Amino acid sequence: MQIQISAGEVPTNDSAIAMIESEIHSALELFSERVTRVEVYLRDQNGPKQGVDTRCLVEVRLAGLQPFAVEHDGEGLADAVRNAAQKLERAVRRKVERLKDWKQTS
Repeated sequence: MQIQISAGEVPTNDSAIAMIESEIHSALELFSERVTRVEVYLRDQNGPKQGVDTRCLVEVRLAGLQPFAVEHDGEGLADAVRNAAQKLERAVRRKVERLKDWKQTS
């Protein structure tokens, strides 16, 4: 599984990149044979202002299917990535289950 991270203006370091990759790998480990690529886009919504300010958008490509994305706005980098990874796991699970159901009824 290939993971590409685009941090934009969000400050990241090696440990932040490792955390992002770990969250994505954990969320998708059951589906790793179907996942061809994952792109993670981070954005600072508010700049120096307070509040919900980090957006994490994750686009996933499953073999033979169109790519789709999930996103989450969080208080910080870890919150945004963790919650986006959880949404990603649920979305991929639904997509795979629907595909199995469709193949069984065909």
